[in-house]
Amino acid sequence: MGGVYGEGHNTVSFSCAESRAILTRMQDGEGRMHEHTDRPLTFMERLRARYRRARELFLRYERRISSISLVTGFILDNIMFSRIQVETAALALTGHIAIVALGIVLINMQERQGWSGWLYQKTRPILPPIVQFSFGGLFSGFFIFYSRSGSLAASWPLLLLLIGLLIGNEFFRQRYVRMAFQTSIFYIALFLYAVFVLPLLIRDMGTAVFLASGLASLGVALAFLYILSHLAPLRYGASRTITLVSIAGIFIGMNVLYFTNIMPPIPLSLRDAGVYHDVVRIGSEYRVTYEEKPWHRRYLQTPVYNRAPGEAVYVWTAIFAPAGLTANIVHEWQLYDEASERWMTTNTVAFPIHGGRDEGYRGYSLKSNATAGKWRVNVKTARGAIIGRVSFRIVEAQSPVPVQEKVL
Repeated sequence: MGGVYGEGHNTVSFSCAESRAILTRMQDGEGRMHEHTDRPLTFMERLRARYRRARELFLRYERRISSISLVTGFILDNIMFSRIQVETAALALTGHIAIVALGIVLINMQERQGWSGWLYQKTRPILPPIVQFSFGGLFSGFFIFYSRSGSLAASWPLLLLLIGLLIGNEFFRQRYVRMAFQTSIFYIALFLYAVFVLPLLIRDMGTAVFLASGLASLGVALAFLYILSHLAPLRYGASRTITLVSIAGIFIGMNVLYFTNIMPPIPLSLRDAGVYHDVVRIGSEYRVTYEEKPWHRRYLQTPVYNRAPGEAVYVWTAIFAPAGLTANIVHEWQLYDEASERWMTTNTVAFPIHGGRDEGYRGYSLKSNATAGKWRVNVKTARGAIIGRVSFRIVEAQSPVPVQEKVL
């Protein structure tokens, strides 16, 4: 029995076997032609069909997915970096740095002979999103660690920059194909990464370590540009001047942030702090006494310390530092002068801390002659970078007030 295929006035006859072999040319959603038969789809064909469907859905809802991913990713990063060791977090950031560097190289190699084949054309569209994802992971991690290592009042310019980079990262995809933009954002991440990682490697911190971190990041950036100049000479030549000027500006800007004490003293962080009526060390624990307050006064109002005659005021802190790292910490006691509207330093107390304890190295200072008024104790490094701050208000009491006791 024969089969007939007709179009217009043209007819063609086929045998039964030939009829069963007829193939109709179909066009898929990406404009490519493929063969269609009545046979069951193979596993790879089903996989490709699902991939095309998923890609269509992603492109349709890309903006919403990016916004949800930003919030979800930040929450997950916060949980993850809170539970893992700081050294493990450094390894995760190292992985993101490597992915970004490799992605930038591959994006810019399109002009190189031998890199314009089918495989490269297939993978090139996904490179900017991959770079974008790793940049998001970097700036999310940096915001978490740098915000924990400093006071918002002192470090807000840097934290605002990190928030801008984190949020703006969702809208930078098209710009990630531009070499000058890629390398500038990469150098910001590289500098912050070096400042975070180098103290972990050498178990030390301070001005010399920061300068070494900056020079190391600059050396790596220049070596990276040298590689790009050979792998993508045309693109590098077109953006060479603006790229070098941008990197120089970032290097200077980061040093300004550090020497004005805006950059937090990472990797130190204030884990716990409080103002108490008494602090006594018993073995490896601290017994403290404090005034019980309603929860809304504890979190929404400046703590009030009711000081009886002759009573001292204690400020207790727990500062995290990585294992093997030693640093000098300062408690700077300040009283707000209503007349001059300025904070006046009354005294400072310095003591060393030793890293390695997850809950932080604990210590305290006291003031025996504190007067009524607004007080704050800045927790600082010896160089003056603020790790955290304890604020409270002292009120004169005629007699000791009821206190609670707990062990820290």
